[in-house]
Amino acid sequence: MQILRVQVPSFRALQNIDISFEKEYFPKIFPLGSQNGGGKSTLLQLIFVLLHCSTNPDRLEFLTNFLESKSQEYFVENNLLAKLEILVEDINVELEFFFCSSQYIQNLEQNDILLDEIIEVIERLRQEIADDEKTLDSVKKRVKSSKSTEEVKKISRTLVYTLGERDKREEFLKKQQEITREITAKQQSLSSLIKKITSLFRNLYDKQLLYIKDFRSKRNNQLFASHLLCRFNTSGEQIDIRELLEKVCEKVFLAAPSTQIFLFLSKDHRRLLFKIDNNESYPEKLSSAKSHLPGLFTYDFIDINLLVDVFKVARDKDFEQATRTGDYGNHYRDLIAEINSLLTNKQINVNPDLSGITFKMQSGDQKIELNPEDLSHGELKRLCIYMWLKYRNIEDALVLMDEVEIAFHPDWQYRIVSDLQEWAPSNQYILGTHSHELCQALSPAHVKEIPPKLLPIK
Repeated sequence: MQILRVQVPSFRALQNIDISFEKEYFPKIFPLGSQNGGGKSTLLQLIFVLLHCSTNPDRLEFLTNFLESKSQEYFVENNLLAKLEILVEDINVELEFFFCSSQYIQNLEQNDILLDEIIEVIERLRQEIADDEKTLDSVKKRVKSSKSTEEVKKISRTLVYTLGERDKREEFLKKQQEITREITAKQQSLSSLIKKITSLFRNLYDKQLLYIKDFRSKRNNQLFASHLLCRFNTSGEQIDIRELLEKVCEKVFLAAPSTQIFLFLSKDHRRLLFKIDNNESYPEKLSSAKSHLPGLFTYDFIDINLLVDVFKVARDKDFEQATRTGDYGNHYRDLIAEINSLLTNKQINVNPDLSGITFKMQSGDQKIELNPEDLSHGELKRLCIYMWLKYRNIEDALVLMDEVEIAFHPDWQYRIVSDLQEWAPSNQYILGTHSHELCQALSPAHVKEIPPKLLPIK
């Protein structure tokens, strides 16, 4: 999986972007530079949400948040968002994401179906059904709590019966039946509309168009609807593009500092980064987003339990090999050696029962025991990135990394390229960076730059 080219006409700070990542270049590591505020982080996030979120219904809210970070005037007819060219399973795939009106789709289909109206009715029916189901649950509880006819008769033999319990129960039962009939009718209407819209999307697919999402915006107190589509070209290969893009979305990763402004969070959640709120916090919202976005990783301090789990996996692989061949494997030993190579004058020490981990540092003739918190910020970050790539088994993937050099000594910034190539060589890496040392580790042709915006001459 590789990205070969990205084009963005205009989105936030990105203007007239056209960058190629040559597939024949080795290693497949490309620094991406820009001035502060020049748009490199935005570009990485744009690629991420388009490839990781656009074909997965459960992640569309993050794509929506990202695009709505732009002003509402952005969603106008035939507005090109981005063109991506990717290489997947030796197939060149071109993806063109653009906004269009319902009328544009209607003209393509040559029918009288207004997509805006159908989507609006579907949303209204879904909301009404949800409200009706809540009401139905409430009525059912009242029916359950009310007295049955037999219970009323039994009570009336022993004490004076008042308030017409039987009539009240019958009224609840009648209400329950009415709501059930209404829900059934609305569900049938909803099913019919979904079939119609599914047929429409199928016809679009036959024209090499994927429907992604609808957007609503207000301009001059008028409500406008636009639709995000993706035009695809597979160079004549007969493949199921939806199935292919589902594979792609699981092969795209974004790594960035946890203090980064992630545009795919909602506006309210992004603003939490700049204020103290006793009830909500930016890290909390970011953590919630990460639970829905498996491709998102932040350079946080390493979870020791995760490190222990990796050693357990290595131990189990060695045991499995022993049961198959009679000889224990070297996974556990190799893992220790590889982690030790990441540390400066330190060694990792794993408890015999795999209950915890410490580190040992050679100081003269003595070995001093260290806890994880005694390691430097740079050591922890380097170990964190290594464990992420190894534990997630990230291979043959597109890995977008923003400001990877932060907390690294210049020598380690230079080594980032060789580290990534050693740890997971089958991946393609796009590294958003300001580091001169990192760029020097590669040929000038590897280094991609977003042109700086020129200041007006006064």
